[in-house]
Amino acid sequence: MSSQTAPVLVPRPAATLILLRESAHGVEVLLVRREQKASFAAGAWVYPGGVVEPVDHALSSLDGLRRSAPGLEPEPEEDQAAYRLAAIRECFEEAGMLVGRLHDPQGGARALPDWRDRVRSESSAWERLIRTRQFLPSPDRLHYVFRRITPPGLPRRFDTRFYVTAAPLAQQAAVCQAEVVDARWIDPAEALDLEAQGDMLLLSPTRASLQLMTDPALQEQVLAG
Repeated sequence: MSSQTAPVLVPRPAATLILLRESAHGVEVLLVRREQKASFAAGAWVYPGGVVEPVDHALSSLDGLRRSAPGLEPEPEEDQAAYRLAAIRECFEEAGMLVGRLHDPQGGARALPDWRDRVRSESSAWERLIRTRQFLPSPDRLHYVFRRITPPGLPRRFDTRFYVTAAPLAQQAAVCQAEVVDARWIDPAEALDLEAQGDMLLLSPTRASLQLMTDPALQEQVLAG
């Protein structure tokens, strides 16, 4: 009997965004909880994120978007921008927080919930918002953290770039109630303690990045913009 080796699943390009804010309780990160029936990381507390879509590559060459902040990413500049744009888009879709500049700050802020609904339901809505300059993402505000690849043998694999930035001011996190069902601002060290006590499910990349987020020097750099 001949044995056949199962093909190795190629990881999908993905990006995730860590948001930091300074609160009365100290520096906090935003974690979102994946729903219990999710096909990947069910019930885990993660950062907003997802796969890099064709629209992210399509927008990456626009004026003002291609030039990203200096980082350590292995990709060419245009691909760096696509990853960063994916992180910003996914953060908006999953957590309702938009990293960038609004053409009409007051009207745009009021429109954020409607924009998010349209982006999630209409494939062209995100690109239309940006090309009409109602919103201009700020990929240059993202600091590159690290790259993680899901190990072979798992049913879903991702080649993910992690980024961190200061949370947008005057915006409230609001989860999409689809892929993610809850959101929580938390001290990175407290999240690690809760995991150690068995009270919070974390994936290894989330754990590793939370450890980095406890560094006061990194916190100061990110919050300074």
